[in-house]
Amino acid sequence: MNEATNKQVTKTREIVCSALMELMNQFQFREIKISAITKQAGIARITFYRNFGTKEDIIRIYLRQLYRDLFNMRKKQDNLTIAQMIHMMFMITELQKPVLRKLFAHDLEYLVMEEFIEMIEEGLSEVFTDVDIAEYLIQFQIGGFTKIILNWVKEDCEKNATHFCNQITNLMNHYQLNTKNY
Repeated sequence: MNEATNKQVTKTREIVCSALMELMNQFQFREIKISAITKQAGIARITFYRNFGTKEDIIRIYLRQLYRDLFNMRKKQDNLTIAQMIHMMFMITELQKPVLRKLFAHDLEYLVMEEFIEMIEEGLSEVFTDVDIAEYLIQFQIGGFTKIILNWVKEDCEKNATHFCNQITNLMNHYQLNTKNY
């Protein structure tokens, strides 16, 4: 794909995502039809299917992009510590709390969890150095981290991203988890 095509795909996806979010203000997600999304977005049905397979894919792509930016930043900055990465993840999540709460209200927590777990797994696999236990350690970290961040969003916790980042980093330091850098 050339740059102009990529920009058009990105723009179309943004329009469709916005249309779906607007419709979710009025209807339950399960009640929203593809035809309603395309009408709200002002696009043809074929355009929808060029970009998405299902309406759930709209949410998946939105969430992937949200956290993909974080990992692209990590790859560009060799000296970014895991604590800084965790802090950035909480900051991004904090900015997106209204959207995430809307998804939870529509019983779409499973989509958020799927994408969040995939994103954390990808990031942690680059951080842990002990290959023998890395797989188990990654799964262990994913479970706890996912639970903490999703409950933070769901319960509208008053503590901020810095508080949670410090708590998680302290836990990791306390148990001396074998990572490349903190």
